[in-house]
Amino acid sequence: MVQEGKILYYGIGSGRWQSRCILEKFATVPWVVQIPDGWANCDTDWFAQRAQPPLFTHSSLRLSLQADPGSMEIIKRRWAELTDQDPDQPELLSELLLNGALIKNASGCVLFSSRHARHIRSNAALLERLEARRTAIETLLREQQQPIGRS
Repeated sequence: MVQEGKILYYGIGSGRWQSRCILEKFATVPWVVQIPDGWANCDTDWFAQRAQPPLFTHSSLRLSLQADPGSMEIIKRRWAELTDQDPDQPELLSELLLNGALIKNASGCVLFSSRHARHIRSNAALLERLEARRTAIETLLREQQQPIGRS
C-alpha cells in the first residue's frame, strides 16, 4: 500500500508474540512498533533491533506486578541488598519498575498513564534520578535473565 501511494506510514501494536511473528514474517519494517513490556520480558532488545526507532513499550508496571510473585520477591530482595531501600514502599517499587522499562528500551519510548498530576510529575522526575540507580537496576535486569536458583 505504501508503494501504491495509498498510505504513507503503518505500524503494529499488538501482543509480543503476535508482533514478533509479524516482524519475522515480513521483510519491510513498520514505521511504528508498540508492545507491552514487563520486567520479566527478556526480548526487548530483539524488538528494538528490528523496529524502526523508536520502539514504543507500555504496561511495564501492570505486567511486572502481575508476574510470578516469587520472581518479584527475589527482585525486591535484591533491590534492598543493592540500594539499602525498601521496595515494599509503593512509590519506590513503581520507580524501580519504570526505571527498568526505561533502561530496557533506552532508544525508544516508554508509555505510562496516570490520572493523577502528582504521579505524572513523580514519574517525570525519576528520569533525573535514573543515572544514580542505573548500575543497580542493570544488575537486577541481568539477574532476571538468569535461571531461578542460580548460585
